[in-house]
Amino acid sequence: MSLLLVSRQIHAETAYLPYKLITFDFLVHNDNKSQWKPYVRKFLAKRSEEQIKAMSCLTLRRWTYEEQGFATGTGLYWVKRLKIKKYRSIVRHARRNR
Repeated sequence: MSLLLVSRQIHAETAYLPYKLITFDFLVHNDNKSQWKPYVRKFLAKRSEEQIKAMSCLTLRRWTYEEQGFATGTGLYWVKRLKIKKYRSIVRHARRNR
């Protein structure tokens, strides 16, 4: 039983580390600049509120010979920018806590 409790504790403490430590990159072709929104929206909509809050970096990059980031932000930034209704409450809460 104690092994199960330790496992749950480790999971609780580390479950959101990938969202805090990893940069999520989306590549955008120069000729299709506006077509990235549905993909990013779908990606974010599949995440929990806790995952969105923990997400420290999501970057859009232009697909060129020299990949360049042209927009970077946290999960909350992208939820607000794309106006994802599912997460309105956490955006409002984050605004109040500034």
